[in-house]
Amino acid sequence: MTDTRPAPRHLLWPDLVRIFAVYFVIVLHISEGATNHWGKISLFDWMSGNVYNSFSRICVPLLFMITGSLLLGKREELPAFFIKRLRKIAIPLLAWSFIYLLWSNDYSSFTPVNALKAMILAIVRGPVYYHLWFLYALAGVYLLIPILRAFVQSANETLIWYLIVLWFIVGTLLAYAEEITGFKLGASLSSFIAYTGFVVAGYQLGRIRFTRRWIIALSAGLILLTSVTIYVTYAATVSAGRLMGRYYAYNSINVVLMSVCAYILLKAVGEHLYYRSGGHSPRAFSLASLASFGIYLVHIIVLSWFLTGTFGFKLLPTSGPPIIMVPLLALLVFLISFGIVYVIQKIPVLREIV
Repeated sequence: MTDTRPAPRHLLWPDLVRIFAVYFVIVLHISEGATNHWGKISLFDWMSGNVYNSFSRICVPLLFMITGSLLLGKREELPAFFIKRLRKIAIPLLAWSFIYLLWSNDYSSFTPVNALKAMILAIVRGPVYYHLWFLYALAGVYLLIPILRAFVQSANETLIWYLIVLWFIVGTLLAYAEEITGFKLGASLSSFIAYTGFVVAGYQLGRIRFTRRWIIALSAGLILLTSVTIYVTYAATVSAGRLMGRYYAYNSINVVLMSVCAYILLKAVGEHLYYRSGGHSPRAFSLASLASFGIYLVHIIVLSWFLTGTFGFKLLPTSGPPIIMVPLLALLVFLISFGIVYVIQKIPVLREIV
């Protein structure tokens, strides 16, 4: 499974994982504009959206996996860890929750105090906009990072793999069995460990150097698993007469395995680029990686500009063939979002929110 080359000192591949993961988040949100319209658009257009929606489901697992790779191997005092994470998650969560509440709601009939109370209550109750759920989930994962860090740094390889296998069984296989049989255990742990499992798997897989033979096999596996996801989603949708997205779930067997394959392949590509460039990290990768969190936060607003015609014209995933429009629109949203975040990062106070 491994080779004997020294691991690169500069981690280029995490930048690649972050960039692709956030781009695929945008692809996912755009492709839903096609897959949510079963029976209203042509089968070819719907299947095009299904292809992109199926493959882009690796986005969230990749984000959690790279979190594990970057954080679990570190050593730092508990207060320092939480102070640093507080800045990285709490400030952006509060800031963007207020931004999205003001952007999507009319508080003109409220007094300032009542408007503030209503917004605070909305934030406490849960994500105020659909994509912000990730920040709540990430905050929960951060609470467990010190425990997971102590475990992986002291446990032997067998125990770490045992935890990963246990996560896959309970968080994926058991959840799938419960769904198809209708029999649910009284105390299911699947929702609790769903994302922490990705974190540990990302840490462990990030330490392994895979040989060329493994890379070829994993590439074939990713293609096969994506094809299966596309087909079973289509078959289930035809049978139900409406979109059936159960195979899009992040803890579904197919998406978990797709994510593992994609993570390892992106790692291999990143390491290859590092060696080919003589140990230099392309500045574009570094800038895009640093902006990736902010791009995730702002992209919904940018996407709405295209969907509602803010620029004087509308661009929808069905404005043309979705097989072209989905990745093209995603790229436009990514680049504009990057430009916005890049500017915000230059402003001393505002940079804290991205």
